[in-house]
Amino acid sequence: MHEDISATSIIKILETPSIEQMRAAAEWLADYDFTPDLQLALYSLLKQQIIPQQRGRLLAIAYTKSIVPNNIKGVMMIKPGNNLLIESSDYSATESLLAIAGTRKLPS
Repeated sequence: MHEDISATSIIKILETPSIEQMRAAAEWLADYDFTPDLQLALYSLLKQQIIPQQRGRLLAIAYTKSIVPNNIKGVMMIKPGNNLLIESSDYSATESLLAIAGTRKLPS
């Protein structure tokens, strides 16, 4: 499969999502047949109304246009100890999220 290079430039990354944006990411994860780890972690944060950065985590959302489930292309969480959880439906989103992961080191 050949990906259109112009599509790469429209991927945006949000590293400090609000509770509402986290909810949109959780809805997006629920719509796909991804492994449940990231979805469960995200739902746990939502249930407790915790912003990931407040607990030593990084949550990043890859999206196009706006952060609604139809525009989300990937979600990544880095937990303390640098445990990475990532799900993506787009190669460009995966590359963008992994580029952020490579620059971040969280406390153990």
